[in-house]
Order: sequence, then structure tokens, then C-alpha cells
Amino acid sequence: MLHFLRTDQVSLWASHIPEDFLSLPAVFETLRTYDGELRWLDQHLERLQRSAEIMEVDCALLDIDHLRSQIIEAKDQNYVGAELRLRIQLNDQGYCIMTFPLEHWPVEYYEEGVIITDTVFERPNPEAKYTTPVYAEFVQKTESAGAQEIIFFDRNGNLREGNRTNVFAIFGEQIVTPGDKVLKGVMRHQVLLIAQKLGFKIIKDKLSMSDLVQADEILITNALKGIVPVKQLKNWEPKSDKG
Repeated sequence: MLHFLRTDQVSLWASHIPEDFLSLPAVFETLRTYDGELRWLDQHLERLQRSAEIMEVDCALLDIDHLRSQIIEAKDQNYVGAELRLRIQLNDQGYCIMTFPLEHWPVEYYEEGVIITDTVFERPNPEAKYTTPVYAEFVQKTESAGAQEIIFFDRNGNLREGNRTNVFAIFGEQIVTPGDKVLKGVMRHQVLLIAQKLGFKIIKDKLSMSDLVQADEILITNALKGIVPVKQLKNWEPKSDKG
């Protein structure tokens, strides 16, 4: 697959992005195609700029309109009938666009739900999306626990978010999700819009573990995986599945 790289030295399409560029601290966005089309591209780009502002990344080489056109061009060049994952990574030297085949979760995850685990962790600069080895460390911890995602609680016992997702709890006609100190996911925004249209009361508030395990249902969401139900958290299971 062809990727795009723009730095203060070079601007080109290439088969690979140099490792010395990818190893630099950076902010990033990941998005995917749906039937070959990109959704919510402007929202992803807005969050990329917001992350760069929070993390004080130099954006001298960033022309957002040009970047948008390059992302679309990268998608058009690489989409051949199979869905794509795209990653835009921005650092002080420039940016790159990388395209990969989208790795789908099994259908049963969406039909039956996923297993999640939990830990105490407070992500620094929670409203920015940036490269950190912590992400991979928690992926490994999740897999070793036999789960598909790990969710974070702060030192006061309040739910923040998942390692790769936002978290929603459904209580009857109410949907509760943390409102502060979380990454404002693009899919999170879409879920809130859908919930509002369906007549749910939306509450952005604190949730403790004792609150969460009283929920009728729990959902995790992100732009790559979409909306995914949870089937197990500790001893909790969805109430709709409890006789």
C-alpha cells in the first residue's frame, strides 16, 4: 500500500514510512472506510488539531484542507473492495498518512457482546489523542485477562474511558457516560446523537463501579469498531439476558 509522508525535507508517496519518523512523539487519528467511503472526516481532523494544540505540537507544515484531500486520495488509491483503516500521525517534523486492511472483530462480538476488565489509571491530557507505550501495555494486559477491552477508573473510583473506547451505561431510558477528563470520541458523538433521536435521556456524569454494575446494558464505542455491547464485567451481565 502507498502511504503519504510530508516533512520539512520531503513530500512523497512511499511504500513505507521511515521508522525514525514514526518513533517521534506525535498526535494521531485513526479512521476507517464504510463501503469504501470515509465518514466523519472533518470531526477527526478537528480532533487532530485539538490534540496538537493540547500537546503543543508544531503545526507549521499542516494545511488542513490539503491534508483532507491527501487522506481522500490515499483512500482512493488503496481501496480495492476491502475496508481500510487509516492513521494520520502528526509531529513537529510533519505528518504521515498510513493505510492498512481493516481488522474486523468477529460478528459474535456484536451479537453476543465482549468481555471487559478494569483497572485504575488516569491518562494524562485525556482530551488529546497521542502516541504512548501505555496503550500497547494495556492491550497486552487486556488479552492476558481474556478480555477484549480494559476500562479505566480514576483514583477516586470514577469511570473515565476504555483504553481504546468510550463507555456508555444504559439504565432504562437513560444513557450515562462520563463527561469530563475523557477523549471525546468521534463515535461517542454519533452515539449521543442517535440516543437523543431515540428519546433517551442523556446524562454526562460520574459513574463508580458500583453504579456501573447496576446498568441494564453497557456499551463500548470507537470509530474503528463502532458500537459494541458488553456481555461481562466481573460478575455483571446484561439484565436483558438474565431470565
